[in-house]
Amino acid sequence: NQEGVSYDDSGDYLNSQKSFTKANSLLTPTTDTVVRIRLLFNMTELLKKQGKFEECIANYYEAAKLAQLIGDSARLGLAYYNISAAHMLLKRTEVASNYNLMAQEIFKNIPDTERLMNCYVQYYVINKYKNNMPLAKEYLNKALKYYEEHNYMRNFSICLNNYGNILSDEKKYDEAIHFYIKSLSISKSLNDQFSMAIRLGNIGELYLTKGQLDSAKFYIDSSMSVAKEIKAQETILYNLERLVDYQKKIGNPDSVLRATEQFNNLKIELLKLESSDIVQGIEEKYKNELELIKVNSKLELLKKDKLVAKKEQERANLILYFVISISLLIIGVSYALYRNQKRIRTIDKELHTKEREILESGNRLAQAELKNKEDEKKRLEEELNFKRQELISFSLNLSEREKYSDNLKAVFSEIKAGEVPKPDVFQKLRSLLYGINNNS
Repeated sequence: NQEGVSYDDSGDYLNSQKSFTKANSLLTPTTDTVVRIRLLFNMTELLKKQGKFEECIANYYEAAKLAQLIGDSARLGLAYYNISAAHMLLKRTEVASNYNLMAQEIFKNIPDTERLMNCYVQYYVINKYKNNMPLAKEYLNKALKYYEEHNYMRNFSICLNNYGNILSDEKKYDEAIHFYIKSLSISKSLNDQFSMAIRLGNIGELYLTKGQLDSAKFYIDSSMSVAKEIKAQETILYNLERLVDYQKKIGNPDSVLRATEQFNNLKIELLKLESSDIVQGIEEKYKNELELIKVNSKLELLKKDKLVAKKEQERANLILYFVISISLLIIGVSYALYRNQKRIRTIDKELHTKEREILESGNRLAQAELKNKEDEKKRLEEELNFKRQELISFSLNLSEREKYSDNLKAVFSEIKAGEVPKPDVFQKLRSLLYGINNNS
């Protein structure tokens, strides 16, 4: 489970999926219910990133059922919160609203105020989408107040930005800019460059809407600079779209074309790994955008210059841009296929390397076992030789003792009863005794 989370955090979704599948296969009826719930939550985060929201909802329902079974209110509330979020991604606002309110009730009773505030922010999003702005504002204000009082500056900055979005939708641009600037100030103090890029872009967009083009250009360029530094591609894309609008407002059709080309090129780059259906949709949309740009550019040029030659040149330029863009699209798709093939080859190579390591390890193990057996055989042979020598030595000693015994009997047989032994008899006895002592 933890291995899958680590792979997920690093963006290696293939290995993450494998780890979660393996962990799931190890579950038994006796596995702790909390462990099962955690695995469900972690697996579902991966599914969410893959856009499989129906599967997400099924997993969260299962987690909620298990949490109810063991009376775990915190995890039950978390499951309801995630069910609400998944339904919201599928635009099912009523179902999302119901589960959010159920999660709110649980976190109020536990109590868990921080998670309750997360529910409030989510409830704000739901009601904003339902166009129930009074209720959206009410819940966002609750979260704003809590985060400010408890010094959760990052969350406070996010809520300020969201409030600016509400005011922007209500066309209260000056008030919205005030909230964006306040949010931007907090992001700067936290050195949160990602948030800074978003806030700067929002401010630039509102100045663009108000017609304050110099201020708009300053904030859009600032946002673009920060976004490029941290490689925040989506923010760069939004800023390119804003620059297209800016160039249109200052009446520069050539710059409109250049900015539009940059916008579309980046858009293709971000979507080049999508499926062929999505790529086809992008191509169609891109063609429509080019046609629209073509018409608008023609009108602008006709107003400024009635010369036929200039109109033909503009048409040629548009066709060239179109051809280049289509070529970039094809290159992007080809590059994505190449990357996939390269990754497959890398995986094959790693598998081959691991198989070779396993075989080498087996060979080393077999050689070690063979050496151990040879050493054991040698030791047994040495012990056998030692025993053999010991037996031979014992046999020789036994033979010598029998010989001394026979010689001794022969000497005693020379002694007659009642007679004094001769001197040579004593000499033989001493020789025999001396020989026995030396062999002992």
